[in-house]
Amino acid sequence: AARKNGIIPIAGMEMTTAEDVHLVCLFPTLEAAEAFDAAYQQYRVLYKNRPDIFGEQPILDENDEKIGEEENLLLNASTLSIDDAYALLAEYGAVVFPAHIDRDENGIIAALGWLPETPHFACVEFRDNANIENYTKMYNLDGKIILTDSDAHYLWDINEADNYLELEDEPYSSALVRESLFRLLRGV
Repeated sequence: AARKNGIIPIAGMEMTTAEDVHLVCLFPTLEAAEAFDAAYQQYRVLYKNRPDIFGEQPILDENDEKIGEEENLLLNASTLSIDDAYALLAEYGAVVFPAHIDRDENGIIAALGWLPETPHFACVEFRDNANIENYTKMYNLDGKIILTDSDAHYLWDINEADNYLELEDEPYSSALVRESLFRLLRGV
């Protein structure tokens, strides 16, 4: 579906740690993401989803046709601490950073009261650009790569391209674009 629509896919997930903090986890390849997913299953807390309360969790194919349903609730926390999640994700080459640090629900600042020195996150994600200056001063974000994302859970909620990254892509290949993105997000 991505190839058909001219999109370079990045395999990833938003993980909820034991501290109830959301981490963005991006993988260099689909195979790395699938291998991580297999290892991650032991850290999930499995509760049956209640679609009447939490909504359906459909599995869709490349044509947006429903081919299955995730039976266990996806929004609950894992048993991995932030440190343990970071270490495990590193084994699969993932880029990891705290999601929507300026949000009261599941943001690392709201959950912990600060941004810990370890693990070292090269970048952080904001939901609202208006919060960047204040948070940078209050939580010493100097030197961090600052991202702003829509935190969209539906395609129609994705922001327009107000916020974007310029990446090296000559000679053009999706592998080079992915590699350039990962280098930037790692701060190297």
